Amino acid sequence: MVFAPQAITLAAVVRVAGSRWTLERGVEAATGEVGWDHDEVRRGTGWHRHLTRAMWALALRTVMRAGTMAVEALKKLPL
Repeated sequence: MVFAPQAITLAAVVRVAGSRWTLERGVEAATGEVGWDHDEVRRGTGWHRHLTRAMWALALRTVMRAGTMAVEALKKLPL
């Protein structure tokens, strides 16, 4: 069952449904690797600060990992 306008195409519904798994993997990575779930805050401001820093750390880690993978791939190329 899909709650969407009737004019929406099946391809659009499938694309949106498939994007859920990308979000799920991102939340799992943020929770397990950068402490997204380790917040003990009293107000919304502290919660936003914690999540912003956790997501920044995840983005930095992702970029660094991609750079390392690129260097390793270049080392394997024949000269």
